[in-house]
Amino acid sequence: MIIASILVIGIAGALTCLIQGLYQAYFAEEADPSSLASSITISMRFIVRSSLLLFLFLPFFVFAIVRRSILKQRNSPPK
Repeated sequence: MIIASILVIGIAGALTCLIQGLYQAYFAEEADPSSLASSITISMRFIVRSSLLLFLFLPFFVFAIVRRSILKQRNSPPK
């Protein structure tokens, strides 16, 4: 659940920056094509940061899942 939320936040931030850059580059009163390049750069930063957060916390999630399954096996009655 936390992994999915990290990915959703990163993708949503990236899409928001891209949409804002497209608007400023083509539809704003003072159109500036260079704003599209900066918004692409910022959106890539969002994606990289969310990926880094994901890989930073991934070992903790795997450890917690494995630990929980081991504890369930220990507490289950023998067959």
